[in-house]
Amino acid sequence: MAAAFSRIPDEEAALDQLRQRRHIWRKKAAIRACYANWVRILKPWAAAGGTLEVGSGTGVMKELWGDSLSTSDILAAPWIDFRLDAENMDLAEESFQNMLCVDVLHHLPDPHRFIDQAAGVVADRGRFLLLEPWISPVSNVFYRLMHHEHVWMHDYVHPEMAEHDPWAGNLALANIVFGREMAGWSARHPEWRLLHKQRLSFLDFQVAGGFRPWTLTHREKLYQLCLTVDRCLEPLMPLLAFRVCLVFERMPRSASEAPPTHDSVALGGL
Repeated sequence: MAAAFSRIPDEEAALDQLRQRRHIWRKKAAIRACYANWVRILKPWAAAGGTLEVGSGTGVMKELWGDSLSTSDILAAPWIDFRLDAENMDLAEESFQNMLCVDVLHHLPDPHRFIDQAAGVVADRGRFLLLEPWISPVSNVFYRLMHHEHVWMHDYVHPEMAEHDPWAGNLALANIVFGREMAGWSARHPEWRLLHKQRLSFLDFQVAGGFRPWTLTHREKLYQLCLTVDRCLEPLMPLLAFRVCLVFERMPRSASEAPPTHDSVALGGL
């Protein structure tokens, strides 16, 4: 969870939230195991070299990813390496081989601006790795009943979202950008080529209780069993998934400037 808006009225209150989440991270093995499983899925897709995590929030991903990961967030904190705005990244061209974003995109009012910004920062043949909420038939019910963020399929930003609330978001944004709008992806973002799309997370984050103080199980073996069940249920994830993993490759600068080919447009069916 990351603070993603460019102006936050009460930064100290937002930092207090992050400190509380870091405390929960240290105390709760299930959420650490959940994130470790996500790293197991995401990291093999990363190119060799440095990775910039955008919207690091608590900064805990660095413990699992390793020293090749640099953290960043709109809020300055001792665990943050770079303070930057996801929609206005003041970084040199081709600064990193990879960009990692976990639960960030759905907080942004202009996701395409961020995706364009990422294309400047990531080096040729580098990777853009995202993990976002996903609306499936099952998660749609759960999110609408149990989650504070909106599920809004009509636009990127729900009309009732507070403009500068760092915790506000639209949980359906990935469905819009990487589902409904995917047919026009090669024309809108010729710099990026989709390598991998995976729906996941029926049990993992939900059983762990996220960054709440509670969890449905304190037993490590039982939680690992939940992760195993998630993997076994992969064929049913179009119905069950609470999240989606996406991996894009940064096309070489000269190639990305050329008109899209017929084959690249075929990604729209994903």
